[in-house]
Amino acid sequence: MTAIILVAVLAGLVWATVFVLRGSLLAGCLVFLAVGYACGHDLFNFDLGPFPLTLERLILAGLVIAYVFQRRLRLADPKPMTWVDGALFAFAGVLIISTFSSNWQLDRPGKISPLWQLVAGYLMPFTLYWLARQSRLDRRGLTMVYGFLTVFGVYLAVTALAEVSKQWWLVYPKYMADPDVGIHFGRARGPALQSQSLGLYLSACLLCLWMWRSRLGRVGQLALILLVPVFLTAIYFTYTRCVWIGLALGTMIVLGATLRGRWRPLVLGSMVAAGLLFAVLRWDSMVNIERNSGAAASRSSVRQRASFAYVSWLMFLDRPLLGAGLGQFTEAVKPYLSDRSTAINLENIRDYPHHNTPLSLLTETGLAGMGLYLALLFGWAQGAWRMWRSSTAPDWVRTQGLVMLGLLGIYAGPAMFFDLTYSPHDHWIVFFMAGTTAGLWPLVKPATETAPALPGNVTFRRAAAT
Repeated sequence: MTAIILVAVLAGLVWATVFVLRGSLLAGCLVFLAVGYACGHDLFNFDLGPFPLTLERLILAGLVIAYVFQRRLRLADPKPMTWVDGALFAFAGVLIISTFSSNWQLDRPGKISPLWQLVAGYLMPFTLYWLARQSRLDRRGLTMVYGFLTVFGVYLAVTALAEVSKQWWLVYPKYMADPDVGIHFGRARGPALQSQSLGLYLSACLLCLWMWRSRLGRVGQLALILLVPVFLTAIYFTYTRCVWIGLALGTMIVLGATLRGRWRPLVLGSMVAAGLLFAVLRWDSMVNIERNSGAAASRSSVRQRASFAYVSWLMFLDRPLLGAGLGQFTEAVKPYLSDRSTAINLENIRDYPHHNTPLSLLTETGLAGMGLYLALLFGWAQGAWRMWRSSTAPDWVRTQGLVMLGLLGIYAGPAMFFDLTYSPHDHWIVFFMAGTTAGLWPLVKPATETAPALPGNVTFRRAAAT
């Protein structure tokens, strides 16, 4: 047995050396996403104190080492800094100061620590952004990204349908069948054991599926189109309203950017009208949506949003610039829960983490943190829009701009109803795609005129030499 382990270690070192010197950082980031989401802490971990060693953390450490070596050997593709990157570094600085200037050693049984929230919720996604941004990016690499995420999405969709139909033999990892592990049991919740996280990933993978289909022949396109109802059904069974809102918003952004002439107002107007009509006629069903925990819990979830918004405003008024400190919300909010000047039931959020990412940043890091976060999102959206509207960029670059715009819409839904730093893998895919998009900004040259929309199915034409 010792000899086998030694051979395995030596083989691993050889392959690791090859990857460090010649491996694709972009491919490594995709492996990190898949392993981190599907093979996380509940499947494999070594206890090393507050930060257990997991597979995705090993992979990320290897990617950082590979980046350092490739940068020194001039094998990476460094890009010039932009104001968006400056905002990212400033945001990281504010978060670090906010964490260590407050009670960063706060120990709450069963709750995550502020230090964990900083590292897993922000610094790891920031690292993934930088690695993707500095990797070598071309048409072939982007096709690999869309194809990889499409296949990964098929796995997630099949797993979700197996969960809700209780076909546990189809579900992997097996801990997903345990109702005592994670939350949202009884709904489609995925390997991360959180329905909003599964819905975000499924929606992002569906977007990549739609963009990847034009790279295939007719048979391949037909196969992918037939997969769309499978994805939509899996997303429905998450029974998570914010996921549905995010998917609808992302779809409207993509359609609004691609449609032209009379089709744009007709299609978008019809979608808005249908959404309003559904909200009016089915509002009670949306509020009392039947989940495994019952309609009462669903109604309580809706009412909690008003409580979070109210106390966030009070906390902001008291500490507008720097907030209470990253990860301090559940402790800092307690004095405000005794407020009886409002009819809102504030006690129903005691011991709950915040359920809104921007408001969580506002209460914990003040205007400094939330302002930089919003500036980051604005910069990504502005850069993606310029890519999509460029008349000089290759079509495959413009397509990535459209993907990023759609993904920001998909992300907005869960971010407005959850603090996604408590499910850091949600930030991983968003920051990875943002880094990939930012890495292509140098290919977008200034032009005096905007580009016409690509045909109905976005095509990937071979890039002109740049």
